[in-house]
Amino acid sequence: MEGALLDLLERHTSLALAASDADGTLTMMTPALERLLGQAYAPVRECDLSAHMNLYYEDGRTPLQTIDMPIARARAGEQVIDAIVTARPDLGSERLTYLRCNATPLRDASTDICGALVLVQDVTEEWRVRAREGELRERLMATVNHELRTPVAKLLGHAELLLDVRDQLPGWARASLDTVWRASEELADLSDTITSLVDLEAAAHIVPTYCDVAPVLHQVADDLTAKFGRRCGAAIDVSSPAHLRATVDLRAVTRAVSELVTNAMTYAPAASRIAIEGHVDGSCLVITVADDGAGIAEDDYARLLRPFERGAHDGQPVSSRGLGLAYARAIATAHAGGLDLRPNRPTGLIAEWRANGLGQRHPSTT
Repeated sequence: MEGALLDLLERHTSLALAASDADGTLTMMTPALERLLGQAYAPVRECDLSAHMNLYYEDGRTPLQTIDMPIARARAGEQVIDAIVTARPDLGSERLTYLRCNATPLRDASTDICGALVLVQDVTEEWRVRAREGELRERLMATVNHELRTPVAKLLGHAELLLDVRDQLPGWARASLDTVWRASEELADLSDTITSLVDLEAAAHIVPTYCDVAPVLHQVADDLTAKFGRRCGAAIDVSSPAHLRATVDLRAVTRAVSELVTNAMTYAPAASRIAIEGHVDGSCLVITVADDGAGIAEDDYARLLRPFERGAHDGQPVSSRGLGLAYARAIATAHAGGLDLRPNRPTGLIAEWRANGLGQRHPSTT
């Protein structure tokens, strides 16, 4: 039955598909995939696929290793979702083709793995658009830094010097200096806002790799304890398996967890405890950050996940741009997940961060 289905797909589908057998030898390529790769089907083994089809990692320079090939990962038991590889159909050209790959194991009647099937999509234009967006972000940041931030810094510096002798100035000069100072601070705030918005948009662009997230949870706890611990007296506890492996952008996950813990410590009362917990739930990486502070009204949950929204904090002035939760949410969304807030009992808040469709590459690996 399975052989007949693969034969039907090969002959009649317009999808770019390939299949392998239990030994990792390619058994089928549809015409659409042959055209996409510029290669005719041949019964090539997984270990030779990279060289035979000119496959590379996302950087377009490093040859793709067998262990990271989507079809090989699927044959090892992994459900591969939206893995990005590149191909160079013409070795004489610098043109790269970006490929999004989704792969699944094939199983026989006894549920033993007997091969793998991979669906390949050409996302080259999508990646070109993303590259152009990245260039525009860099140009915007350069413009903000050069044309706005630097002059404003100079203006604030000179105004601060004059503030030191403000009492010696005539009344009209003091009023003018106060106006200049306020306007300079407003311009500085504007440049920070532009930078924050660009940074928030950039958080949506991730490069997932198979990695161990557990050390990140401990590193964030150590770094933020050193930064905030003495000031607020809060303690951070970390609970996770010894290895918490997932296919995520580790840099982005570090940023998300750091923002969540920073948010908790910012509003935490003295001597409070903050708990970071991580686990894999099926195909979902879950990280929670819980505090025992005053918490926030449930009606405010949705609002506080939006950029530049800040919660009220009784008894303690807090300087915040209201972007921490928005950053964490943007990174979760980029990982096909989400960020939810819920009450901690008896007091406090729990932030649950999720990356969906991910998890361990090889279930047997520890």
